Amino acid sequence: MYELKIGYVVHMNAMSIITGYYISTLFGAAVLYLLIDKIAWNYLEKKGILNKGPETLTLPMGILERFLYTSVFIINQPTFIIVWLTLKVASHWKRWANEERGTYNVFLIGSALSLIIAFFGAWIALGHMPLESK
Repeated sequence: MYELKIGYVVHMNAMSIITGYYISTLFGAAVLYLLIDKIAWNYLEKKGILNKGPETLTLPMGILERFLYTSVFIINQPTFIIVWLTLKVASHWKRWANEERGTYNVFLIGSALSLIIAFFGAWIALGHMPLESK
């Protein structure tokens, strides 16, 4: 068993860490691919809202984000998530303020699901609920 010290002692073993990150990154990618790419974007396309282009790199970006979110939950520093999401929203504010409400909703759904999956991955890696005060 490995011991990780971050503010307080957390007992984690290598298998739980690997499993937690696997759930967060790769399982999360599969879930979001099905829910966002296959269902949400197809729904918007059928409603006449343009589909996302292939150059958006949502798959690697989502994997990286869930890896970062999981790490942030493990080290108990959720402030990073607030800063990151603020930057993401601010960079597209003008676009979403106009007629592209559908793509904004897909962004919100994807971001919320990524956070939930990353939280679950961190829970598995830690062996207890993240952000618990010890």
